[in-house]
Amino acid sequence: MSARTNLGEIVGGALDNVDAVLRRLIADAMAESSEISSVVIGDSRGLPIVGIVRSSIPVMTVTAIAAMSAHSAEEAAAEVDLDRPSRIVVETPRGDLVLIPLPDVGAYVIALVSPRALREPPLGVIDRLARAVADVLTRM
Repeated sequence: MSARTNLGEIVGGALDNVDAVLRRLIADAMAESSEISSVVIGDSRGLPIVGIVRSSIPVMTVTAIAAMSAHSAEEAAAEVDLDRPSRIVVETPRGDLVLIPLPDVGAYVIALVSPRALREPPLGVIDRLARAVADVLTRM
């Protein structure tokens, strides 16, 4: 996926169905990196906006847990006088959770990736997806 290319094609046309646009961006990201098993876009309160989850985990669970984790990471960073995190990663033996806050639009991109896959290909794809999602949500 080139999120910028896809976004340019989508925004160049009618942006009537934001849900469909976001689903397409997510599907393209997941197709580009097979290490990304699920992606959910959630709001800052932990409610899902849209997502594609390839497991039995409910979307609401993913967004709620991610929002709590993000808030905790943001508070911890503030306590030690650091800037707001641009990416939050929870690594586990069974898979990793990547959260990218989008503070300008009050949302998070949440991705579940294969264990120890946190190297440039999936992270680059997730970062490009987050920028594209922010662009779409800004234009709503």
